[in-house]
Amino acid sequence: MDDFRVLRGRAPEKPFRIFAVITSISFGHFISSLFFANTVANQFDYSRLVILYRKDADYKEQLAQLVPNAILAPIPEGELLPTLDLINGFPDPQISKELVHFAQGWFENQLNAVDFVITDDMSSNSNLSAFQNLAFLSFPAELAEQCREKLIELGLRPDTWFCTMYCREPGYKYKSGKPNFRDADPSTFFAAARYVTDELGGQVVRLGHPGMTPFPESGRIIDLSKIESSTLLQAYAVSRSRFMLSTPSGPLTFADAFDRHLVEVNAVDLWLRNPKSLVRTVDVFLQDGTVVNQQAYLEAGYDKLRLMKELKEKKVKVAQNTADQILDVVRQIIATTEPIDGWEPPATQSPGERPNVISWPPQAMGSLARFAKLSGV
Repeated sequence: MDDFRVLRGRAPEKPFRIFAVITSISFGHFISSLFFANTVANQFDYSRLVILYRKDADYKEQLAQLVPNAILAPIPEGELLPTLDLINGFPDPQISKELVHFAQGWFENQLNAVDFVITDDMSSNSNLSAFQNLAFLSFPAELAEQCREKLIELGLRPDTWFCTMYCREPGYKYKSGKPNFRDADPSTFFAAARYVTDELGGQVVRLGHPGMTPFPESGRIIDLSKIESSTLLQAYAVSRSRFMLSTPSGPLTFADAFDRHLVEVNAVDLWLRNPKSLVRTVDVFLQDGTVVNQQAYLEAGYDKLRLMKELKEKKVKVAQNTADQILDVVRQIIATTEPIDGWEPPATQSPGERPNVISWPPQAMGSLARFAKLSGV
């Protein structure tokens, strides 16, 4: 019998039982949700984490492997999510008949017993500010070695540091093909790439999807965007990079999830959890000619949705960062990070003493990112 004097999460026979339901198709939200669920589980000495997700994108099965010890419950594409009778419910012949591919072993392994349910809205990156003990995503040893060997095979030298770069362009198969104001001109990244390779002797791993604009040809630039379904390889590259340079888009959440330094340019949302982030916002031009950026952008309450609305109503104009501005921010992150002989080690998983409790709703802390210093200021 259970010893009711032992609280859940404090003994192996009484783990804190977590059920994360991730229904979002958004690449960035899926990564954030995995990071969030892993962090919730990490608040307890003993926990059991079940992650349910729909198999409607090839990257989901790949990335779900990066949550240690999670029990994965994928739902075939096109099928409805299982009935809520599976949560805190009991075996039912009709349920088992309709969901035999999914429910088999569900009740036998007592996965229906749940203490905490995580929804998509709960697992946003901004809510990570509720926790002091973050649990970063990590690669199983065998998978990490496979990715390492592949990067070396593609030409990435293991004895030299590198950074990762991602510039959002249209054409991603899980997004609308219509241009988006977050899409950027990849040529604005070229000067930064050449600065890393030609002046600093580093390497660049370019992230993205097939069909993106080619980067300059260089033996020190490895372009993973040309490789179909290379999500895991790109994730691994971020996890071992000195820093990541990115426009606002889903892949930048890798930097938080792997505890990497991040330079975000053309920023429109300022919810970043990682204090290692260095941010340069877009320039917003009001009708009276006032330019709003950096701290003023934050104080004015701008974000992606508000900008989209005001752009549509022609209340503002938005200018993305120039090549010179991006290069300037990269120089700033270089000045605050130390290179090592080779790739950066994976994030340190040292949670310290676990609180064995969570408080909800979380106390909002806002963005912990730093604003880049503007040129000439």
